Amino acid sequence: MSKSTKKKKTVKALRDKHLADKNHVITDQEIKELDLDIDTTDPVVATHVPELPDNENRPKDEDKDPEMVTPWDIIK
Repeated sequence: MSKSTKKKKTVKALRDKHLADKNHVITDQEIKELDLDIDTTDPVVATHVPELPDNENRPKDEDKDPEMVTPWDIIK
């Protein structure tokens, strides 16, 4: 079988094989043969941006990430 006609495994298929067989060891060759192509023809995958509803109760960015205090700040 030539390299171009050989069906490559997906990451999910390799993961499932590894989890199903406790003796399976992932080899460098298996990693090299992984199919890492992303299907950009699927409009959901290519353009999906989650919508966040406006909510006044949702914390703002500055509230979620408080300023870091370092020992130098305490000395000042």
